[in-house]
Amino acid sequence: MSKSESGPKTTRSAAGDIIDLCQQCENQLTTIRIPVDGNDLMMHSCDKCDKRWWKLAGEQIDLADALIEVKDRISKN
Repeated sequence: MSKSESGPKTTRSAAGDIIDLCQQCENQLTTIRIPVDGNDLMMHSCDKCDKRWWKLAGEQIDLADALIEVKDRISKN
């Protein structure tokens, strides 16, 4: 397993797929990707310990910034 400083731990499935794990409890995460101006806004969520975090273009951001990015994208369309 590996861990990045601002993201989830990861492991590989038997099929070789990368699986994101919660930093706190190591439960498998749910990840939602939203394209925003050519970058991915990603929300990682742990169902077990209710931890969530957001990243935009690889940088961790807080919820307020994530909502602003989505609102700005919707406003452009």
